[in-house]
Amino acid sequence: MEHNDSQADHHALRGFFIHVICLHQARCGVSYPIGKIILEIFTNQKKLGIIPQDAKLTPWPDDLLKKWDTLSADEKKMFIRQVEVFAAYVAYTDHEIGRVIQTVQDIGKLDNTLIIFISYRFLLHNYG
Repeated sequence: MEHNDSQADHHALRGFFIHVICLHQARCGVSYPIGKIILEIFTNQKKLGIIPQDAKLTPWPDDLLKKWDTLSADEKKMFIRQVEVFAAYVAYTDHEIGRVIQTVQDIGKLDNTLIIFISYRFLLHNYG
């Protein structure tokens, strides 16, 4: 089975989109504290042993990306929406992969099945 969402623009069902927006707004409020969220994720990854305890965050690429506090209100609104759309896409993809795994389990083949999910993002016409 092929799941093509990782090759196309991010699309998610409206229900997933609304759910993720509500979660995001409840967590982050009006602004999007990217530095705080990055640090929180980084710290949790260390606690879980996903990354080494002595790992260090990569410095912010000031020459490529503006810092959040320097963005205009319109830029912040646009980037918040991009995060919400991508999060909805990931939630939708996770749900669909879960359905595949559940179906394989329901037919009694899970212990005898290897599921490989490969995701990649290549340059599309609207990215370069």
